Amino acid sequence: MCPQGAMSFLSWCWFLIFMVSFSSLLWAFPSSGSKPRCGAGFDFGTSGVRLVVLEASETPTCVHQASFRWPHSQTVQDAEEWRLAMFRLLDDIPPAIRSRMARVAISGTSASCVVVNKANGAITRNPRLYNWDALREIPETGRKAQCLIADYAPAKHVTLSGTSSLMKVVSWHLEEAFHRDEVMLHQADFLSACLIHDTSTAKREQSCFPRVSDWNNMLKLGYDMSALAYPGWFSPLLDDRLGLGCPSPSESSPSTYRDVLPTHVIEPGQPNGCVSPSLVQSHGFPSDCTVVGGTTDSVAAFIAAGLQEPGQAVTSLGSTLAIKMLSNKAVEDATRGVYSHRLGNQWLVGGASNVGCAVLRQEGFSNPELERLSQEIDPRRPCRHLNYYPLAGDAGERFPSCDPSKKALLTPRPPRRSEYLQGILEGIARVERDGYQILKDLGADELVEVRTAGGGARNKVWTRIRRQLLGVPTGKASETEASYGAALLALKTVL
Repeated sequence: MCPQGAMSFLSWCWFLIFMVSFSSLLWAFPSSGSKPRCGAGFDFGTSGVRLVVLEASETPTCVHQASFRWPHSQTVQDAEEWRLAMFRLLDDIPPAIRSRMARVAISGTSASCVVVNKANGAITRNPRLYNWDALREIPETGRKAQCLIADYAPAKHVTLSGTSSLMKVVSWHLEEAFHRDEVMLHQADFLSACLIHDTSTAKREQSCFPRVSDWNNMLKLGYDMSALAYPGWFSPLLDDRLGLGCPSPSESSPSTYRDVLPTHVIEPGQPNGCVSPSLVQSHGFPSDCTVVGGTTDSVAAFIAAGLQEPGQAVTSLGSTLAIKMLSNKAVEDATRGVYSHRLGNQWLVGGASNVGCAVLRQEGFSNPELERLSQEIDPRRPCRHLNYYPLAGDAGERFPSCDPSKKALLTPRPPRRSEYLQGILEGIARVERDGYQILKDLGADELVEVRTAGGGARNKVWTRIRRQLLGVPTGKASETEASYGAALLALKTVL
C-alpha cells in the first residue's frame, strides 16, 4: 500500500491532469452559458478571395461568409492586393464574431510564389502564380533551370514541371541572384505571416517576418513528404551548383539555401503563431487567436467535401480543373503533371489542368445563357464529331500531360450555340476522365466516387455528362467551397 502522503500527491497530480484536459475541451466547446469559439478560412483564387467563419461544435455552423472579387485580371498578380483584400474581409467580420475567433487558416493557389524582405515582408519580386510556366515565359532560362534540376532530382519528379515552385526559385536566381535579405514564400505562407508579424514600428524592428510553410504548399518546391524534410539533393544543387545561399564577398558568415526558403514546415492545421498584437488591438481579436498551417485551394476543397475512404475523389470545376483522390499509395510523374499531397497517414493524389470554366467566359457564355442552353443538351447523345480541348488563353497544359506549348482546340464551330457548349463541356469531362485513369495506371487506388466542387458543380446536365464518362457515382459535394475547407482546417475537425 502507498503511504498516505504519496496517495495525496498522486491524487493531486490526477486532479491537475483532469483540469487541464477539461479546460481544453471547454476551449473548443464552451458551456451553454457562453458562445463557442470560431475558426476562419480564407481561400485565395484566380477570381478573388472568399472567407468562411465557422463556430466550433460537433457540427460546425457557418456564422459569417464574405467574398471579394479582383477588380481586374492583373490584381491577382499583386501580392500587396492579396494582403489588402484579406484585411478588408477581416474588417467586415462583425465584432461579436471577431471577439470569439480562435484560429485562422489560409489556402492559396498551388505553387504561387513571391519573394519578400525577410526582415519586414516587403515585396522584392512580383509573384509568379500557379500557372506561370518558366518554359513558356522565359524559355531559355526555363530550359536551363529544368536541366539543372534534372541533374539532381529523381526522374519524373514534380519539381521538373515548368510551373513548380522550385522552377520559379531557380529561374529567379538565374535571372538575378537572391540577395541575403530575400526569402521566397508561397501565397498562403506570405498571407499567414502578414497576420502574425507585428506592423508597429517597435515590434517590427525586433522580429523577422515569419518563414513558415506547410506540407501541401511545399510539395512543388521539392520537400520530401515521406521524410518531412528538405531532400538530400537540395544542397548539391542549390548550394554547390547554383550558389543560392553563398554570401557576397563582403560577408563571411556561412549561408545555405535554407536562408532563402521557408525555415519551418508544419502540418496543415497545426499552430503557426498567434495573430499580432497590432491586429488584436485594431480588430478586437483575442490575444490567443492562432494562425495555423495553411494548404492549397484544391486540398481545401477536398477537406470541405469530408471524404475519408481510398478511391473517393473531388473534382474542382472552377476557372481551371483540378482532381484530388484519396489513396493509400503516393504516385508522381512530372511528365503528366501528377503529384501526391500528404493528408494525415494517407495521400491525396491528383493534378491540375488548365482547362476549366474560364473558357466559358472567354467564349462569351453568361450565366443565364449557360443555364438556358444546358437545358437543350441531351447527355445521352454526345457530340462525337467535336473533339475539343478547351484551354483558355495560351497557358499551355499542366495535366494530364505537361505541355507548355499545347494549344486550345475549339474547332469546328457548330451552327447551334447549345451544341458548341456541349462540345466544350464534354471536352473538359474527357480531360477529367483521362486524369483519373492516369492515376490508376500509376498505381493509385481505383476511383469509386467523385464529388464536385466549384462553380461547375451547379450544372446538373454537365454532371450527367461526366457521370457517363467516369463510370462511377458523381454528384455535388455537400460543401463545395475551398474557404469552407480552410475553416474546417482551422478548427481541426479534419486532419
